[in-house]
Amino acid sequence: MHLKQNFLLLLIIVPLLAKSQKNKPATPKTIAYIVQTEILKSVKDFEKNTKEIDSLKKLYASEIQESANKLDVKITLLLKPYEISNKETIEAIKLKLNQNDSAKFELYIKENELIQNASKNYDLMIKTIYEQKVQTIINKVNAAIEAYAKTNKIAVVYILENISAGLAFIDKGINITDNIITILASKN
Repeated sequence: MHLKQNFLLLLIIVPLLAKSQKNKPATPKTIAYIVQTEILKSVKDFEKNTKEIDSLKKLYASEIQESANKLDVKITLLLKPYEISNKETIEAIKLKLNQNDSAKFELYIKENELIQNASKNYDLMIKTIYEQKVQTIINKVNAAIEAYAKTNKIAVVYILENISAGLAFIDKGINITDNIITILASKN
């Protein structure tokens, strides 16, 4: 009978021990941080690509703004004799215009739509270029960080630029920036 009682006791205790192991807090894992700007500066073509995109953004924005300004001048000159208030709808304005000016106004409305479409197309082009030339680099950097973190049992890697405002102190010993730069340099 004694053996039977021990066996029953084991059947009860083993599941309880297993359950208590599941509820134990996880052992603390390491944290680290990176200085993202240093890493990105070290990656070939990152700065060149971001400057190219910034330049295109400025060029496209300037082109759209210039077209919009020219259209505003044309519309202002067209509507000047009609004493139009800012609160009037397009339909109300059309009713005030003579046939010739109404046709011109319709053309200006279509021109405005073309400008808006051009703006959307430029935004899409910029987004596509960004994804091809910048986001791919960021993805490679993130993959290198993730691989390094897994290999070195690091649970969390912070980007210093994103958390620096809330920091009173950070141990420079947990800065893995140089390690990531080295990994990325070895892949090029």
